[in-house]
Amino acid sequence: MKTKSIAQAGMLCAVYGVMIFMNTLTGLWVESIFPYLFCFPILICALQNDVKVSFCAMAAMFILTLMLSSLTTWLIAGSMLLAGWIFGSCIHKRISILTASMICFVLMSGLNYLEMSLMAVVFGYDLSVERQFFGYVSQVVSWNTLLLIMAGLMGLLEAFALTCMTIVVALKADRKLSVLDLGLKVGIHPLFAWLFTLLFPIWFMSLAGMLELPAGVKDLFVVLLVVCLVAMIGQGTIVLIQKAVQRGPSARITLITLGAFIPGINLIVAAVGWWSLIRHSSDFKHLKRKKNETI
Repeated sequence: MKTKSIAQAGMLCAVYGVMIFMNTLTGLWVESIFPYLFCFPILICALQNDVKVSFCAMAAMFILTLMLSSLTTWLIAGSMLLAGWIFGSCIHKRISILTASMICFVLMSGLNYLEMSLMAVVFGYDLSVERQFFGYVSQVVSWNTLLLIMAGLMGLLEAFALTCMTIVVALKADRKLSVLDLGLKVGIHPLFAWLFTLLFPIWFMSLAGMLELPAGVKDLFVVLLVVCLVAMIGQGTIVLIQKAVQRGPSARITLITLGAFIPGINLIVAAVGWWSLIRHSSDFKHLKRKKNETI
């Protein structure tokens, strides 16, 4: 069994090596168009093998990356390798996929910030042009905080895409795995809605000049408001999908999911999430107290 696992890991390393070679041969098209392809070999390896075997395979794949590619591919493919190994290992150990999603969100956000700041020239970002384009928000938030928010939102989208891809691959690769084993149940804490309700009027008054706040405090408020907004969009999406499922399978579920990512429409989804969290705050406390009593 051990020999079979090592042989499978070696074959997946060879497949990954072909991907890296094709990426270099085609002028970095793979990492530019669909970098998630780099996840597949190590994800499948981590799903079906022991952590030690999959970690050795990931190390071998990273060495291939260093040998056959350049600096940009090292960061992009390397981050995808690590993300794929984290997702695969968590599912193999029956750890909640939401835990893996949070780890990868932090990882992707940090790498995105690195690409947009310290290594902007290497990745083709012209920060002077970006400053002109986003110049109208200079009164709202500082440049470094704006980069942090943008990196966080990109990391969130990447973590979401990786989570969806992992669920599909895991259910196909492991026939013994069920949806219940993935630990997909999630609950948004009402604190996000109350925090947004408290901070938004203060931030708006400082923006309108009715209240003076230090620049650092204003930046912190913007970051917290964005985090709360994302949480409310998530809650609103859950509520709307639950209502759509009650009416039977339809295209509404797909439209609701897409609406969470469309500017303007996602504000409506956030309003639904805000009202749901505010209305069920007492229910959340009751459920938490009941859970503690059961334990």
